[in-house]
Amino acid sequence: MKRTDLLINRSLASVYKQQSVNPLKTYVVDDNEKQNPDDEFSTEYLDIQEKTEILRTKTLSKRLGLNPEQLPSEYFSTDVIPNTRTHGNSGAGAWNTAAYLARELGQGPLYLAFLDDDDEWKDRYLISCFERISSNRKPVAVFASFMRLGKEGEELVTVMREDLTQDTFFATNPGVQGSNMFIELGTFMEIGGFDESMPSATDRDLCIRLLDHVESTAKEKEIDTLKECLMLHHAYDDSRVSADKEMKQRGLDIFYRKYRHRMSDNVFASSLSRARKLFDYEYRPREG
Repeated sequence: MKRTDLLINRSLASVYKQQSVNPLKTYVVDDNEKQNPDDEFSTEYLDIQEKTEILRTKTLSKRLGLNPEQLPSEYFSTDVIPNTRTHGNSGAGAWNTAAYLARELGQGPLYLAFLDDDDEWKDRYLISCFERISSNRKPVAVFASFMRLGKEGEELVTVMREDLTQDTFFATNPGVQGSNMFIELGTFMEIGGFDESMPSATDRDLCIRLLDHVESTAKEKEIDTLKECLMLHHAYDDSRVSADKEMKQRGLDIFYRKYRHRMSDNVFASSLSRARKLFDYEYRPREG
């Protein structure tokens, strides 16, 4: 199935099925390369735009019991936009494109929810995150548990707050994907967003910087987790960046350049062991 079809039929369909919320804006970012540098859009852009509007109108007018022409434009207001930043690096440029545009939506607090183009949210994902940030604690980020679906079967990944530490992210990923990340826009901007130089490990990198930031505020800011499984992460396609060993090599090279000096010997050994096992990673110390 084409990635555009996955985007429309799986990912975006799950957005329009969200219950008890009306997001201020939904951005669909076209991350396809342009055929020619001077082109305004990719060859997929108009197709994505048309299919997005058809899906939005059909799904939401049916939910509200309205004729399609009666659907309010502000209900799940959606813009299809081109990626104006880095292409291909784990979606970092596409997500940053939308995040920077979201700053124009008004004063905060505003929250970002990211969704990869072949993952999907369960229908209470957004309201569950919203209820958590509306609690007395008012965390600046919420990470939900999810189900990983792959060739070897299903695996429930439960995200626990006590597992979200810098040392844990140095060594492994305790369950954070872009698709289960719900984060306050101002905080996202303060920590610099996603690092677009990294072909992989972008989620781990962002979470380390987020934890550093939370600690720097004397924990005036907090992060939280949801034990309920609220996202389905599809991990079938071996061509994706998560399974592309060359991209993993380059991404992990950058990751270790950034953080090796902060790792204990035990944490570094554990991190390398995981990288070798999963990606045949070979550590290349930087010379000089």
